[in-house]
Amino acid sequence: MALLHVIITWPPKGTFSGALVELVHLDREHNLPTWFSSVGILILALTFFAVAFHETRTRRRRVALGFWCLCGAVALFLSLDETAQLHEAVGQVAGDTFRDAEVGSVTFYLSRIPSYY
Repeated sequence: MALLHVIITWPPKGTFSGALVELVHLDREHNLPTWFSSVGILILALTFFAVAFHETRTRRRRVALGFWCLCGAVALFLSLDETAQLHEAVGQVAGDTFRDAEVGSVTFYLSRIPSYY
């Protein structure tokens, strides 16, 4: 993915079509690198769940089972977030909420704290 990005996006503008540049650009969403990373994280989640299933069949340790299930759930969430852009949507809603806060409200005072926005 990095090599495709360098080969296609670094030459002068107009060397490759804009659609091809968007398809492999690492700083864009909904393209080949996003799909590649989402599938990789999904495979990681499935591997964690497989290890958890193996724990239930062999050692039956609750702590280990919980740990592997938690790791699988986190990896599954990250895969979904990469695909569906969940954190971007939540960030947009939070930004709108803070921007439209009424003077004197708790949200108004929270919006005065230096942060991402």
